[in-house]
Amino acid sequence: MLTTEKERIMKKSLILLSAVFAAGAAHADEMSDAQTFVKKASMSNLLEIESSKLALEKAQDPEVKAFAQQMIDDHTKAGNALKAAISESGLNGLQPQTSLSEKEQEKMADLREESGEEFDEEYVELQEDAHDRAVELFEDYAEDGENAALQKFASSTLPTLKQHEDHADELDDEGFWD
Repeated sequence: MLTTEKERIMKKSLILLSAVFAAGAAHADEMSDAQTFVKKASMSNLLEIESSKLALEKAQDPEVKAFAQQMIDDHTKAGNALKAAISESGLNGLQPQTSLSEKEQEKMADLREESGEEFDEEYVELQEDAHDRAVELFEDYAEDGENAALQKFASSTLPTLKQHEDHADELDDEGFWD
């Protein structure tokens, strides 16, 4: 059966629209995956920097203060690297978090309430927890992330996060505040 020119054009249009829709859906999945990673990574980064700034003011132990300065330095670099990866990602509208969530604000408020050795202990525990979650997030994205630029960022940042995780664990194990 011969199709009319109109029918042929309609079939081609439907095929083209289907392809465009499929590509759009794949892009939306990648964007959603990337947005989740960027949101969680940048929120963790902010918490680690803000709590470390507070630790520079309130920590009693010199090792804790040195760790806090390292967190500020390393996570400031990581934040800049994340911004560069976002630019390279090709995903328009993707932005890192610029303020703490309500949950993280509560953690900071609780930390501000502490002083002396209790502050040091709470700060180190916060860093342990934050780095445990960050390492898991970055490992997952480095392995399964859908955006190559962000995946590369996750992979390259992971060793530093693991060092921070180990360092926080060592500080906690020392138990100098017990």
